[in-house]
Amino acid sequence: MEELSKIPNLFPQDLHLLGFQRCETPMWVFDTRTFAFLAVNDAAVRQYGYSREQFLSMTILDIRPVADVVPLLRQVLRDGRCNSDRELWKHRKKNGSLLEVEVSSREVVFEGRHAELVTAIAVTEETVSGRVTTSDECSSLACPVEAKRP
Repeated sequence: MEELSKIPNLFPQDLHLLGFQRCETPMWVFDTRTFAFLAVNDAAVRQYGYSREQFLSMTILDIRPVADVVPLLRQVLRDGRCNSDRELWKHRKKNGSLLEVEVSSREVVFEGRHAELVTAIAVTEETVSGRVTTSDECSSLACPVEAKRP
């Protein structure tokens, strides 16, 4: 994991300025040590069916099928982080159904905590064929983020 001074800092007000809530792509910020959700946007609430309060009381392991928890933990142990660039994972919605998603993330510091800013795009025939992509506005959030605070 990079030293804190080299990782972009995000604060809740920065997410607002970056268009996090209005982005149509499901996104969240999670603590890389505890895996707890720290922030979640409206698109994620719609896609997964959990309320914002439910998300914020959960960890990223809670939306994984049991079979994917160990591979995720292995990746964290191997790489020292969860960072991913367009990796395919299965996530569990509130109703119990599984959703295949393309996950991209970027390491950030959020309210002083090591965290990752994640996008999770549902995989459909259109995304597989490349006809649908994340809007520039939203994809820039998961790309390297410039620090907003000194």
